[in-house]
Amino acid sequence: MYCSHCGQSQDPLFNYCQYDGTALQPKKEGLTFKQRESQYCSACGEKNNTSANYCAHCAQSLLTPTKTAALLETANSRMKQHVQSDSVRNLQKSMLQPHRLLTAAITTVASFIVVILLALVLHTTIDSSKELSPTDALFSPQVAIGNVKSSTSTEQESYKGITDWVMGLHSVSSTLDASKTRIRDSGSEDVQYAYNTSFSGGFFVLLLLPILLFTVAGYVYARFRSSDSLLERFTMSLAIGFLYSVIIGITSFIAGFSFDKEIKLDSSSTLQEITLDYSFWSAFYHAFLLATLFSFLGMLLQYGSFRTTKHLVSRMKYGMAFHQAFATLWRGTLISMLFVFIMITIQWIDSSSSKDSYFTLLLTVGSQVGIFLWSILNGSNLHFDFIEKGGETTTFSIFGGFSEDKPPLFMSGVKKMLEQEVHIYWLAYGGILLSLALFIYAGYKMYQHNRQVLLQQIGVFACTYAVLASLFISWMSFSAEMSSKETSSVAFFGFSFWSTLFITLIVSALLTYAGSFIAKLRLKS
Repeated sequence: MYCSHCGQSQDPLFNYCQYDGTALQPKKEGLTFKQRESQYCSACGEKNNTSANYCAHCAQSLLTPTKTAALLETANSRMKQHVQSDSVRNLQKSMLQPHRLLTAAITTVASFIVVILLALVLHTTIDSSKELSPTDALFSPQVAIGNVKSSTSTEQESYKGITDWVMGLHSVSSTLDASKTRIRDSGSEDVQYAYNTSFSGGFFVLLLLPILLFTVAGYVYARFRSSDSLLERFTMSLAIGFLYSVIIGITSFIAGFSFDKEIKLDSSSTLQEITLDYSFWSAFYHAFLLATLFSFLGMLLQYGSFRTTKHLVSRMKYGMAFHQAFATLWRGTLISMLFVFIMITIQWIDSSSSKDSYFTLLLTVGSQVGIFLWSILNGSNLHFDFIEKGGETTTFSIFGGFSEDKPPLFMSGVKKMLEQEVHIYWLAYGGILLSLALFIYAGYKMYQHNRQVLLQQIGVFACTYAVLASLFISWMSFSAEMSSKETSSVAFFGFSFWSTLFITLIVSALLTYAGSFIAKLRLKS
């Protein structure tokens, strides 16, 4: 054989030219280059043109690598960057298309109009009633200001308006300021009391209305844009969420009420003031997550077969993990609610309550307790705290039952109610099998899909499930912080976001891994 660089005859057993060190018989598979650096054929040793692909004398292939920078490096990294840049460019282009944005804007405005109509219905049916039932009072701020109202006027005034119900449908945090000042004829003022109360929390039965609304809105949008890809649908759900959150955020500025009334006395007058305001960031944040998440689920529903996240399995890398996270949360919450509904129904049959109060109690308390029950079954701690001049807390955990720290009398009453009326021990320890079964089933299905235990899949599942469960349970936990010149107190009933996130993340990951391991043993046997 001959050297392809100098043309000298070489020993066939050599790998390099003994005259100039050029590699003999280089690998040619998968190489592409513009021109050859060598001039001599490695088979016959004859000189050839550098632009020729084959030897003019023996027809041997002349494709040999050159020593240029472009030929020494691979194009894989540049190809990945090119694909990523194209994806980002296509994403930006799809979001900025006028017809897409117009459809998203119309969907958002139509959804807000429906929310206004729902708020109007709630306002006319609850706030306009002359007498509030105990269950209806849970939704009305008239109870919170009842003492001031009764002492200043005998008229039935409705302080809560339509925009306040819009805030209530999204569990927006609020601040209530109440003060009473005595003004003497001499001009001196005596502040008898001044309270500032921050309140957050919400009922699932109210939150369910925008959830269903945006699921339908996403489905309707996808019907008009049925050719959109999964990525385009997700970007449009982000656009809908952003537009809707801006609208709700602006509404929070005009929501609320301001009430003041002065009562003339013999030598003085009394001025009583009440103001209710809503948090802009709470309104923006809650509206964005609700609109984005559930409009996207509605768009997935448009694919057909009455499925939502199941369509992600064949359309993205971690689709099975996302699907099982959503499905586990949905199944667990729904079954827990059914347990509570059955318990309430049994107790209602034994009582003499009216039919109307039964359905109201079933929807409001039953759904709320059902969600709390599922969070307990995930290992989270249910807190009932009232802190004033020291720590006074009561906590229930499925691992340790009740734990108390200086419990006041009313907390002992709450504990008694949870034990005797709600049967919290029976629900918690009886329902723990449900939690084990659903998480193990999720891990089992993921192993069946991947045919191996993938820690990445389990990690995505655990993170997705923990974030979703912690977000919604924290929205439906009630907290109130009241402060005045003399004292301050904090009341909380529900679950902490961070502790729920941490505990749920660990529990879901371990049980899902156990399910995958069981599937592995079963399929191998």
